[in-house]
Amino acid sequence: MQTYIRAGSLKLSQRILPYLALQLFVTLVSLPFLVAWGLPLSLLAPIGNLVFAPVLSMFLLASSLLFFTELLHIPNSLIVWSLEFTSHMWQMIMPGGWQWPLVAFARPSLILLSLIPAIALLALHFRPLIPIKKRVLALSMLLCLTCFTLQLFCAKKATVTQIACGNNFVSLVHVEDGIVLVDTGAMGQRQSSASWAAHTLPAEVAKLTGRTHIDHVVTLRPTTFTFAALEAMHRKMSIGHTYVPLWDGKLKKSAWSAFRELKDSLAEKGSSLIRFGKKERTIIRSGAEVVQIQPTQKTITIADGIYPITMLACCVDARTLQFYPAGHKPRESKPNRNRRHEKQESSPHRCT
Repeated sequence: MQTYIRAGSLKLSQRILPYLALQLFVTLVSLPFLVAWGLPLSLLAPIGNLVFAPVLSMFLLASSLLFFTELLHIPNSLIVWSLEFTSHMWQMIMPGGWQWPLVAFARPSLILLSLIPAIALLALHFRPLIPIKKRVLALSMLLCLTCFTLQLFCAKKATVTQIACGNNFVSLVHVEDGIVLVDTGAMGQRQSSASWAAHTLPAEVAKLTGRTHIDHVVTLRPTTFTFAALEAMHRKMSIGHTYVPLWDGKLKKSAWSAFRELKDSLAEKGSSLIRFGKKERTIIRSGAEVVQIQPTQKTITIADGIYPITMLACCVDARTLQFYPAGHKPRESKPNRNRRHEKQESSPHRCT
């Protein structure tokens, strides 16, 4: 009995190990492209060929048969049932809400990225690693070492960066206790903002921070396009808290419909929607790093809704930054030209 078990395990390993070695090599070669484009790496990739290849083959076979039977007017109810069954079973095994297998890395230098496939090729042609077991072990260790090295570039640093959105930009505040995305009105300018939020923004966040999750999203000047962009963002990314200002009056039908869709999407994902108004609200406070919402006495009318003009203050890296809704930043007082001996330049704000 033990002889049969050993023989069966030997045959199984001889079939599985080549697939595993191939998948590890493909993962190492494709990893630099994923990191450069801001795409996450799936931790389930090493076993992708073993699990997904049979399902994909069944799906493609059923789809091809369905196409030709429809073209030739041949009854195909059994083929349709098999196609639906395959799709349904795959969706049950791999639900779309899975986020834990996805790991992103901040983009390092191109020299480091080019070294990854080069080392993988050397390991593949290294003579002592010709046995398949040693090759799988070496490629596995190389993949773990590569991921560990890339994680060093994802160390949390207090930074404020800008991401282009149409003719404007959104700001990404990366502090020790989380990431805050600040929209002063850029996402509400164009209808294409929803597509930008679903495809461009996740890649940019991954390249800058090495994360697929945003802790806080704050919008200071929401419109119909802003609500649609936020809803698309929640479909593609994991968002902790979304901050939208309170309004007085009745919104236009299109804006109200987009806001309702946003609320339904947040409820489905389990994310929280926080409304802010005339009271000060602290988003993050960790030592010297502070991010808080500070209302003003002025208001703005958008889509028949009256919003308070709110300022978001960030104390990051010993600097104080202030964000206002687009077009509503207070004008700075001009220096008095009569005072010639007075210094015209002011020192940057310091955190207290």
